[in-house]
Amino acid sequence: MSAYKILRKGFDSLDVAFQGAMPSGALDVLRSAKALATSEGRAVLVNVGGIDGHVGETGAKGGYAFRFDTGLDGEIWLIKDSRDCEQWNLRVTVRAVQLALDGYDVVRDRLFEKLEKWGAKVITESVARADYAVDFIADELQLRPDDFVFHSHSRCQEHREIPEGGTGFSIERRSGRVTGITVGKMPGRQVTVYDKRLEQIYKVGSPWWKLWGFEKEDCPRVWRVEVRAGKKHLTDWGVKTFGDLEAEAVAMFGAAMQAVRMTAGRDESNVSRLENHPFWDLAVDQVKAALEPYTTDAQRSEILAGTREEILEMYRKQVMGLCVSYAVAQGMSKAEAAEELGDDLTAKWLSLAKGTPAIYGRKYRLASDRLHFLNEKGNFADADANGI
Repeated sequence: MSAYKILRKGFDSLDVAFQGAMPSGALDVLRSAKALATSEGRAVLVNVGGIDGHVGETGAKGGYAFRFDTGLDGEIWLIKDSRDCEQWNLRVTVRAVQLALDGYDVVRDRLFEKLEKWGAKVITESVARADYAVDFIADELQLRPDDFVFHSHSRCQEHREIPEGGTGFSIERRSGRVTGITVGKMPGRQVTVYDKRLEQIYKVGSPWWKLWGFEKEDCPRVWRVEVRAGKKHLTDWGVKTFGDLEAEAVAMFGAAMQAVRMTAGRDESNVSRLENHPFWDLAVDQVKAALEPYTTDAQRSEILAGTREEILEMYRKQVMGLCVSYAVAQGMSKAEAAEELGDDLTAKWLSLAKGTPAIYGRKYRLASDRLHFLNEKGNFADADANGI
């Protein structure tokens, strides 16, 4: 029986550019939303073609005027303010949660469904990045840099950031323990192994606990093996469209797992004869299944509930801390604060909510907009319409 349990496997990142353009009506909505976001210094919630999203104050480099974010299990769309369908005016980064919940096939189709809802005219697509990841429970696994072998063209040096202009070998450590090893440099190819639980443990509202089927406090150590294919590497493999990716994904990711290997040790001087670590052999087998039908037991409602509870707990701690500071600033003694602070704050709260309904209504709407995607879509019935 294997010492390692597979928790999840599948595509973890997908970036795609589209040759085409948004219709004038959608661009008008985005312009108005960006103007409001800029004037108020916040992202603005709008609906474009039946799809909710936050429009940011800024776009992105490359001439993208608008950033349209559809939530923690959605995508980030970058959109140019142009109706020239011959240009590459649209780019999307799919969030990992959506890929983890629904898999590559559903996500691919959903992107085109959204473009159709918007009335966008699209000529073709170009895949800019595709990552595939396998998550394991492997409590006893220890990463040793010397156990990794890779093609002689890969330059090896120990550092925390891979420098510009070359391929590298990056080692991450925490308290003396190696927690991650990465070979390669984007936008080429990277193969990485790292402690995914450690990466998530300090993040508020991480969805991965529910995706793995654990509570945060009870989750064992989870190691991730991830193959990342950037634009240059995709081009080397002749991958441009979704069809190209589907034709080459298994071979491309599989070749990466052969070019970079985690071995069982360096007793043999000839690295080509070193045996793979059993952990690596298992990862190789899972990568070969990159395009098999995707299944998961995770539910979107569970992910939202877990994320919401972590954020609520963060707010509770902040509120309690501020209440104590408020009492001290008021000159209350510890005993007075314990007895009287609740009444004082309740009176001020009612003064805000009932005495100044316009101010309260605006604050409520802003909070509803900001936290829109923590609830099932359309669940903020009491919030005012944005008006854009």
